[in-house]
Amino acid sequence: MIQFAEKSMVPALKEIWRRCFGDEEGYISLYFDRRFRPEETLVYLNHGLPVGMLAMLPCEIVTDRGTVASRYVYGVATLPEYQGRGYSSALLEYAHRWMRKHEILVSVLVPAEESLFQFYRKRGYLPTFSVRQVRLSREEILHLAQQGPALQKPLTLEEVTDKEFYALREEFFSHQGLFVRWDEQALSYVMEENQFQEGKILRFSTDYGHGYVVCYKIKNKIAVKECGARDETMVCRALLSAFDEDLFELRLAADSPLFMGLGEKREFAAAVYLGEVQDRGLLSLSERLTGRELLDAPYCNLVLD
Repeated sequence: MIQFAEKSMVPALKEIWRRCFGDEEGYISLYFDRRFRPEETLVYLNHGLPVGMLAMLPCEIVTDRGTVASRYVYGVATLPEYQGRGYSSALLEYAHRWMRKHEILVSVLVPAEESLFQFYRKRGYLPTFSVRQVRLSREEILHLAQQGPALQKPLTLEEVTDKEFYALREEFFSHQGLFVRWDEQALSYVMEENQFQEGKILRFSTDYGHGYVVCYKIKNKIAVKECGARDETMVCRALLSAFDEDLFELRLAADSPLFMGLGEKREFAAAVYLGEVQDRGLLSLSERLTGRELLDAPYCNLVLD
């Protein structure tokens, strides 16, 4: 049986999360205290007990023809002893029926590992959003920081506020072709989650321009999960000023002008179009939503991965 979550189920859902994802108690509690909404969470019950779950987090997809109501499917999990019975597939099918009923046209998700793209493809999800991963040593960052027109400009570095965060993402990514937009409430949780993990979300600026980075400390490296900027010299100077680590991994838009020629492009997120279609062809999401392929690469990020 599938139904929407109830607050009384939270302890059982936390246990599912802990056993499936292995996160620490503090992180799990942060999600359930600050981001969890019963009306956005589906639960699979076996003899009345929660054994599987799936969250449908609201978002929008921005196109040059307007915005499209969407949901980000997150936290898909089934207790290990109940896996292999089709519960996750049943939760997805239920979610899709609910979305169609409420005129939500697109569902987006990020497979936890590359092998799961095939699992979700069988359920209609096509790889849609790619990123470019760039790995740089501190020495390489130092070298790159000594180039470019922003080199001699004084750099200001400050933490981002909620409203600034939303505005910066709009500035750098809303014209991306297809852009998965999070509202201010969702971004506020991203900031809390980042702070919990001792990360930093920083805005940097010079007379030449400005930008921002969303950074997490993971062991001995800095993971830059989002970078909005047009000048890589400023990015490098900001990272060197803010962190002492020797290794940096940057996740960039697939067609980002930053650090051109470096890194590897990889599939990141998949999407399924849930509207009525007259054809059976496997058209891309951009073709479904705009009637054509787009020149700019679709962009999806800050997905709590």
